[in-house]
Amino acid sequence: MARLVLALSSLDGLQTLQSCECNKQGEAYIHFWYGSWERTSNLVFAEIIPALESAGVSATGSVEVFNGSLPTARIGFNATALEKATAAIETLVATASGYAHSSGYSHDREYKEQAY
Repeated sequence: MARLVLALSSLDGLQTLQSCECNKQGEAYIHFWYGSWERTSNLVFAEIIPALESAGVSATGSVEVFNGSLPTARIGFNATALEKATAAIETLVATASGYAHSSGYSHDREYKEQAY
């Protein structure tokens, strides 16, 4: 899980909140912030989930807001697929650098100011 967290954390503006290699249901997951609702949702649903599924990893994703915080993303998958998932995320980060490392939108700065 450390490699996967490291890969995601290399994206500008992404802050990992928590992760687990395997919960009671055999699911590995990671929670993170990535700025605005749009930016976070795009990363989860247009980038990460398709990359995982292309690698043969069945994954779930969600983006929620709790008490006015930054949108919190959650990616989950079967813990037995951790190596495949990690490789897919590492490839995504390496090949989508123009998207993933772009400067933050004005909304992202606004959310960050509200969260602190």
